[in-house]
Amino acid sequence: MEFFINRSYFLNKITNVSHAISLNSPNPSYSGILIFLHPDMIHLTAQDSTMAIVTEIHPGELNQLRIESTGHMIVDAKYLIEIIRHMGGKNIHVMTVGDNMIQVSDENSKFNLFTLELERFALPDIKRPENEIKISLKNIRTTVDQIAYATSEKDARTMLMGVNFRSDGKRIITAATDSYRMALNYIDGEFSQNFNVTVPVRALQEAARIFKNDDDIIQIFVNKRKIQFVSDRTLIQSTLYDGTFPDIAAVIPKNFKSMMELDASMIIPVIERGILFKDDGVAELRMNLSEKGIQIYSGASTIGNADQQVYEVFYQGEELRMAVNGEYLLQAIKALKTLGKVRIDFTGVITPFKVSDPENKDMTMLVVPMRSSY
Repeated sequence: MEFFINRSYFLNKITNVSHAISLNSPNPSYSGILIFLHPDMIHLTAQDSTMAIVTEIHPGELNQLRIESTGHMIVDAKYLIEIIRHMGGKNIHVMTVGDNMIQVSDENSKFNLFTLELERFALPDIKRPENEIKISLKNIRTTVDQIAYATSEKDARTMLMGVNFRSDGKRIITAATDSYRMALNYIDGEFSQNFNVTVPVRALQEAARIFKNDDDIIQIFVNKRKIQFVSDRTLIQSTLYDGTFPDIAAVIPKNFKSMMELDASMIIPVIERGILFKDDGVAELRMNLSEKGIQIYSGASTIGNADQQVYEVFYQGEELRMAVNGEYLLQAIKALKTLGKVRIDFTGVITPFKVSDPENKDMTMLVVPMRSSY
């Protein structure tokens, strides 16, 4: 096995596929990248028990690829990436040395690395599921930036650790919740049949990071067990979470007792100052809400307190006194990505309230108030 290639181009490709590798894999071969040379291309594969990333490199002007002989091997991803990153040459030469070593060289340096056991690297099953969905990369990035924050980091109900994608016959609904806050967005896309799957956040993050052009349409292939994101000769495959995801759209309140609108640029700094005070890691904001404005109180028994007033608010409905996790409220408002108004609709002091952008009817955030003696 032997080839020549542009160093920066190859570094980018092996770094991308290496993100499928788990640091805690019990199989040493899964810490490596499978480099498979065909007569007309290079196949790169990395995986762990839940994810695989596969990419193809075909000869072109950007990569300067020249394949001298075919073959395959597995090389430790960490050391291969670090070696190539610190080499100084524009192009590199990669070849096997004997049965269990790879040599990477340029005009100034030469490195030898032992390869890993091929027999312990089971190729992932990348057969494409029949159900195809097409979504723009921009919508995938929106899902990562504005929906995924509401997922649970650790939960016995594993489906709450992912983002739910489902179709309603016309559009695609993306949703996430950890039971204390919820985020939902309607996005455009094409799909061959209705679906309802919960995708690990990690897979979405890799798609948003690896694929480059917001306007690109990402092909997604899915069944009940796995999902694939495909674009630009790269495939990201992930297993799906089991379980029934809550129908967030159905729990969004339809009738409200009170509502307020105010500038995002005004309320965000107020909340950021309020959450400086935490007890046991929780920043409780106590809010008095009325047509006169908002009073926001926060405090910590060992630090101090803050009492802030916001008067430039449009408020309608019953006066309310309630407590809320300030960090959850701040995340919901920031996730809207609005530079204009934020609207908050209330149904009561202990029931979820709705946070939205009046100019974007597709995205909705829900936050559950805290139970408090306030």
